[in-house]
Amino acid sequence: MEVSASLEKALDGMTSGAVVLCASFHHARNIEAVAGILNDTLTPQALIGGTARSVFTDQSTESDRCGLCAFVLAGDGIQARSCALDWSSGPAELTTSSQWRELLHTGAGHAGVFLLADPFSSAPEPILSAMDEARLGALGGGLLSGSTLPGGNLMVAGERIINSGMVGIGFGGEFSCHSVMSNGCRPIGKPMVITEVRGDLIVTLGGRPAAEVARESMLALDETQRARFAHGLRIG
Repeated sequence: MEVSASLEKALDGMTSGAVVLCASFHHARNIEAVAGILNDTLTPQALIGGTARSVFTDQSTESDRCGLCAFVLAGDGIQARSCALDWSSGPAELTTSSQWRELLHTGAGHAGVFLLADPFSSAPEPILSAMDEARLGALGGGLLSGSTLPGGNLMVAGERIINSGMVGIGFGGEFSCHSVMSNGCRPIGKPMVITEVRGDLIVTLGGRPAAEVARESMLALDETQRARFAHGLRIG
């Protein structure tokens, strides 16, 4: 498989600690096999993954395109462990900080945690609250988007496959880790001042009708950017 071969070559003998796999929904039926190949080829301490609407690396992938990507944390002294929580039988009972630490803390040098959760069976607020109390370092992750129906998202942790709940990976070593977040938007047009509102409705921008300014900004975009514009406009 191209992904595993590329990673094996890039690692050049380094020890694989943690692997995070993301697969577009086209690969849902094969995600178990893909994870197995990565486990056999890279022999990481821990691996998690899930299905998404689209995936990307340093070379962007257009929405709905078929693709696979994997992130590897490698090097001497890396520690990693993963878990899979299947909540198909009911809501999660695992909410205390001590339980999360037992599952994902990697001991001395622990640096952070990465989570992938099914949006139809996971409630982010209590999970994040417990994670904060558990002091598990830098935190990252998100809700999977590979399916629009309950049970359609697939997640993998090690050799286990689930379609409800969440998977997580904890990692550490002789390095520091920090997490940042972006709202996923790209600025367009010129900065404008809101000059009139009616309740929560923006009436004018820079003294001109807001709809007129939005249309003008859209017409200045190329064809690809206009297609993205059609999915929604955020002002902030």
